[in-house]
This record gives sequence, C-alpha cells and structure tokens, in this order.
Amino acid sequence: MTEVARAALEKLLERSERAWTRLELTAQAQPPDGATALAFTAASFPQYLHLPSNTAKEETHAELRAAERAGAIEIEWDRMAGEGVQIRAIRSRDGGALARHLALTPLWQSWADARTALEPSAARWPSVARLLEAWRSGKKPRGLTPDRLSDVLDAIRVIEARERPNAPAEVQMRRLSVQLFGESKRIEALKAPLDYLVGNDDDGWEHIDEVLGSFGIVRNPQPVLMCGSVEVRLTEGSALRLPAPYLGLPSKAVEAFRVEAPCAYILTVENATTFHELALGAAGAVRGIVLQSPGVPGPSFRSLYRRLLDAAEASTPLFHWGDIDGAGFRIAALLAEEAKSLGRRLSLFCMDPTNVGDAPQWRELLAAERSLMVRLAKQHGWTEEAQGLASSHVAYEQEALTPRLP
Repeated sequence: MTEVARAALEKLLERSERAWTRLELTAQAQPPDGATALAFTAASFPQYLHLPSNTAKEETHAELRAAERAGAIEIEWDRMAGEGVQIRAIRSRDGGALARHLALTPLWQSWADARTALEPSAARWPSVARLLEAWRSGKKPRGLTPDRLSDVLDAIRVIEARERPNAPAEVQMRRLSVQLFGESKRIEALKAPLDYLVGNDDDGWEHIDEVLGSFGIVRNPQPVLMCGSVEVRLTEGSALRLPAPYLGLPSKAVEAFRVEAPCAYILTVENATTFHELALGAAGAVRGIVLQSPGVPGPSFRSLYRRLLDAAEASTPLFHWGDIDGAGFRIAALLAEEAKSLGRRLSLFCMDPTNVGDAPQWRELLAAERSLMVRLAKQHGWTEEAQGLASSHVAYEQEALTPRLP
C-alpha cells in the first residue's frame, strides 16, 4: 500500500475512533456507517495534493479503490476534474472493515477486549473502572492505551501477589518477577500501570524504584540509617544503643525501641547524602533522632516508623525533610498517615519552596504535580508549604539545601 493511501485510511480510522468515543458510554458497537469523512484538501490532507507525479496519484487511487471494494470506504470524486481523476474526500462505510483492511485493531474492539478482561478487577478497584472509562473516552492516562492491556493485567498480578495475607513485608523485585512471570525484568516495565492502579493518576513517581517501594518491592533491601539517643532491641534478643555517628539496620531486624530522654525531635530525611551530613555533625549536634527513609517508605519501613513513634513521648515533634517536588510530598504524606494512625501529627521541615535561601533551582514543577503538592499540603495541615507553593513553581533537590536540624 502506498504511503499516502495508508496515511489517508489511518486518518479516517482515527476519526472513526473519535466518533465512537462520543457515543453513549454503554455503546460498544463501531461508529455508524458514514459517520466520518476525510476531505482531500490542503487543510485536512495535504499529502494527497503534494503527490510527486501522476503515477504516484494513480497508485494511490488504486489502493483506495481496493479499500472501497472491500466495503471499508466510499470515494467521492471531483466531478469537475473528470471521472477517476481527482478525489474530493473519502468516507467511512464500515469501520470494522476499514480496520481489517489496515490490519489494525480499532479502539472500539480493543476497549471491548479490555472491558471483558478487566471487568472482574473493576468491581474491586475503582482505579481499574476509572481506567476503562478513560479508554472509552479516548484518553491515555499515564500514557496507557488499551493496547497495553497485557501490562495492566500483569500489574494487577503484582499487586495481588503483594496483597496476599502471607506476603512478606518486603520482597526483591527480580525474584518476584521471576516467580510471577518467569522473567526477571518484567516488573520493571510496569511502572505506569502500577502507579495508575494505586490511584496515582494525576502525576507519577519519578523512578520505578519509588513506584515499587510503595508495594514493598525493592531491588535490594536497604538498611535503615539512624542516629541519635535511642536503644534498639533486635528480634534475635539483644539490645544496643545507637553508636556514633550512625547505624544501619534492616527494618525486620528491629523488634522495638527505647527512646532516651530528652528527645527534641524525630526527623526523617529522604536522601542519604543529607542524612550522612546531619549524622556527621554538619548542622551541629543531633538532639533528637534522625533516620533516612530510603525512597518511598515501604511497608517494612512504615512498620519500623510506627514502633519508633510508639516508644517516643507523645509530645515529641515529628518532622520530615525531602525533595520539594511531587515525589517528596507523596513520601511525606505516607509518613504523615502513619503518624496520624497513632494520633500524632507530622510537620514538614525545609520544604517551603519560598524559604530555601540561595539554593539552585532544580526544575519547573509540572502543573499537575504542583496541584498534587498543594492538595497534600492542605490535607495534612502544612499551611506554610501550601502558601509557598501558591507563589512558587520551582522544584528543589534536598541535597541542594544547606544541612539543618529542627
């Protein structure tokens, strides 16, 4: 098929698909016959007018006549130019026949297939039902289309595996990938559907590790880095006071804590660089407890965090310091929910974008990302940060800010 003939037919099919999205939501059939047309004008389809020779035009006409004989389209000829000389427009006659002629799966068919496959999950997860509605409207949330149905189904398998009652708090990503799919790197390709299915449709985590971390899926389990005056009781029975300058322990190795008084604060920090600077005294003596939340705090870290809060006085202030971006605020929100479950309140530290001194700007915040940050700030009572975001559209990396302590 000539390039121009195929381009015309594909454009007509796209218009048929858009026409289908405007039908009633319950309709699953293809668009009505003759519902869409493509004018061969300079505005709508200039490729036809720019064919290099009569031979190229005749070849294009022959291909379009073949589509007409297949029952896919109707050709409207320019009568003023003479029979078979110039095409005025083509009109869809049968959308299904047009798609078959192009060896393509039309949107209405791929959506029907997706609806059948996802209907059981849609009854349980609002995000799946929302995805089907988006596809029915011709939208592509997080870049997902019905053609990626297999990715969505595999993402559901991952989530279901992590929701099983006997699932460990953390699991290595490639080990789980082999167990589920017989392929070690399959899960890494599922960032967008995993992110969308857990409700993060307005923006995305920046890295696949952050998406998976929310499920307790890690590349390699990272120790929790801690410093301060606290005694740790380990699951194997022994206890130790945190040595200077810090200690790293697997979350599952910690049974409980004994917080030594006075403890001025409990501060979680997102990035290892900032943690090490604070632990080594870059901001002065640590008068409370500082621990690093490695990326997105997964189930194992959140459990450890709750045990630490349980051991501290109820009046001990809780702070989180992370990147000033969507992912940073999401991480803070996850920890805030854990604090809230214990009747405590988490405050942000150094995360007001209008109070960063002369720190170099990282990048512009995306509109949806900034909207998410404002919503989370208001939800958790982070008033100053919400006000700062109202006037600043800039993201800042935590490592760009001067080390400080509460």
